Amino acid sequence: MWASGRLEDPDTLSAGTPLAVRISKYIAFHQAAVVTLKSHASGQSEHAGNKVAGNTKTLVYSCTPFAQCGGHGDRLNGIITTFLLAVLTGRAFFIDSESPLPLQLLLQPRSIDWRVSGGLRSTAGLRHLSYHDKRWQFEADLDKLASSNEEVLVINMNYRMIRSLFEAPAFGKAAQQLGLPHDAPPFLAAEIFDVLFAPTQLLRQELHSLRTELSLRRSTFIGIHLRTGEIAWDPARHAPEELQAFLDCAQKAERDLGLDLETPWLLATDSNRIIELASELPEAKTGKLRIPEARGRVHIDRSGMEETWAPWECQSLAVLRPIMRSGYCSAVLLLLFYQEATSAKQLPKLGVYDMLILHPEGAVYERI
Repeated sequence: MWASGRLEDPDTLSAGTPLAVRISKYIAFHQAAVVTLKSHASGQSEHAGNKVAGNTKTLVYSCTPFAQCGGHGDRLNGIITTFLLAVLTGRAFFIDSESPLPLQLLLQPRSIDWRVSGGLRSTAGLRHLSYHDKRWQFEADLDKLASSNEEVLVINMNYRMIRSLFEAPAFGKAAQQLGLPHDAPPFLAAEIFDVLFAPTQLLRQELHSLRTELSLRRSTFIGIHLRTGEIAWDPARHAPEELQAFLDCAQKAERDLGLDLETPWLLATDSNRIIELASELPEAKTGKLRIPEARGRVHIDRSGMEETWAPWECQSLAVLRPIMRSGYCSAVLLLLFYQEATSAKQLPKLGVYDMLILHPEGAVYERI
């Protein structure tokens, strides 16, 4: 285990205690584990089976080109869940995401080095567990995962199972010592993202190019995401005829927040038909509604990787988002932590399990 005895005194933790402070001992443990693993890899290139240097137990989130991974939301949900599982079980956490390209091209480590080495990529003989679309199987396996003696576990999953981890008897004590979930930070998932990731120069350049293209020089704008599911193999979501409902929702949000009429709206969609319709609207002709240059079918598994990440990252910087139910939207909302404009005065406080949706049908705030 990465710390003996009590991790922190739960009585001294509050919702304002940053996640990085709560897991500071884990971060130190992880840094030491990486040094040990790298030292072992350089000294013993041929390493058989699942024996890792120094008996350091590891947990690897896996997304390979031949496995189901899902889109942005699915992947982020899986990463968040497996990271928390690693923290609660005292395992060093790594990410082996190669589909469609290595994740580290766009995101780089921040507090812990989650990148896998060549040795970990040679996964023959390792225990692989797939929980893709297997919510109930994951919950049923929590006791086994908590007590597993496997030194390396490789997990593929696409659900955000934070509640299941916190409520599982096997993890209750460890979670409580971190002040979770009752004194959790209001944007726990976003803080996990912040602990794990920083944008690479490539992603920063793509984001800068997108904001320049859309003339989004001001920091305050409203993001709109309308997903139809017209991409092959993608579930149907919203029809093009619903575009006006989303714009009405943006208008109500703008008014409710007291934003000025010059506040830009950013539209992200997977449909060229919606782009054509939106381009003819008065809001687009006056420049209020900004639409990225049409790139056809844009999806993380079906187009240029940077072409999907830049709009996604840009949406996460918006002050508010009238959007629909999708993993992409959920992932965007998880990053509310990064935007200072989303203060308690403007938005309802989000609990550890809550997510804020601006629902187009009636434009109301909804907890899900």
